[in-house]
Amino acid sequence: MLRRLTLASILALQLAVPALAAPAMWKVSDADSEVYLFGSIHVFSHQVDWRTPQFDDVLAQADHVYFELVLDIQAYSTIAQLMLLDGRIRDGSTLWDLLGPERTEIFKAAVEGAGTPAATFERMQPWMAEIMLSGGSISGMKAGVELVLDAEVEAERKRGFENMDEQMKIFSGLPLDEQIDNLMESVSQVGAGAGDQIEQLTSAWLAGDVVALQAILDDGLGGVDSPRYSRLLTERNSRWVGQIEKILADNDEALIVVGAGHLVGPVGVPTLLAARGYKVERVDYPVSEPQPPRLDPRAPEPVRPR
Repeated sequence: MLRRLTLASILALQLAVPALAAPAMWKVSDADSEVYLFGSIHVFSHQVDWRTPQFDDVLAQADHVYFELVLDIQAYSTIAQLMLLDGRIRDGSTLWDLLGPERTEIFKAAVEGAGTPAATFERMQPWMAEIMLSGGSISGMKAGVELVLDAEVEAERKRGFENMDEQMKIFSGLPLDEQIDNLMESVSQVGAGAGDQIEQLTSAWLAGDVVALQAILDDGLGGVDSPRYSRLLTERNSRWVGQIEKILADNDEALIVVGAGHLVGPVGVPTLLAARGYKVERVDYPVSEPQPPRLDPRAPEPVRPR
């Protein structure tokens, strides 16, 4: 979701890869328990050495590891069904019919220029085509943090904040015209050089530079007041905060790994938890000294956790 941005805006940040990786990590505490929050990148443009001894220690000691979604057999079964049924156009028409000649030409040029045959998308609903593009289906993309961890965390330790149906409805539940607009925005990013964009984004993430990550989000999603930002981040963050409060109340010493965009800015999960009275602190080793969380002026007054 952090891929929705323009190449020019990322390059303007003039970010450099740090000598030592230090992706942002937070510790959230109440009176008798704590959880860790780690922001991830879902897909890389090349192999990235992002692990730190501190992260590996937290991972090893966590009772459970929470992801946005657990990639188990049920999840893969659901996505297969969606791709074969709900995500496909089955009335004899094609994606090209929905896009029209001009947008079809733009779409085909972008994805084929990135190394993926346009025919792959011909029978997809616009929302499914957007997911495939945003999910790194363009050739050359490498597995991100979640897929790496999924292969090494025991099944009994895995937990998810959402299921596959809930994630898909974020896209499939939109009116057709919005689906097409979102798809064409994703296409524009592919045409601008998805690999270059992700590489610059990864540089900010590796540096633990949450200010730069928020700037990228604002530029790509239109700021915290935009409907797209609200749909993809704010609404989900608010739901997750309630789940994290329960994790703390249950004394579940957990590691929470979600997209880095969910953990930064005025409506990021750390800021929302701080507003509810929990102790929230950066515990990684960022390149620059971290700033205190900037509270959203619309957020409620802090309360003490129960």
